Amino acid sequence: MTAPDGERFIAKRRSLLKAWRYVGPLLLVSIAGLAAYLYLNTPLMIDPFAVIAAVEAGAIGDSTLQLMAVFVPLLFLAVCFLLVVLVVLMYAAFANEKKYLAILDRLPRRRD
Repeated sequence: MTAPDGERFIAKRRSLLKAWRYVGPLLLVSIAGLAAYLYLNTPLMIDPFAVIAAVEAGAIGDSTLQLMAVFVPLLFLAVCFLLVVLVVLMYAAFANEKKYLAILDRLPRRRD
């Protein structure tokens, strides 16, 4: 990688890091907002204690229980998929760090 390529790479990385300052917290607030919305409007989707209470009270019909029995394994697979994606993203981050180290290794060392 030539010096201008390295400078462009570092500049791009800095701009992505600046954007992440806003995007990261926005994503976290969005996830928290979704959890709050589900808890307030459809607690059976997010609150296991509400599900237990409804099952014990007989308030959940057989069709709903069957539907939940089908979707719980799908939800588990989705969570596993998200965990795999997280690991892949971590590999990508470490690959980028390896690039950064290579760039820094090519920089001339200052002797003070």
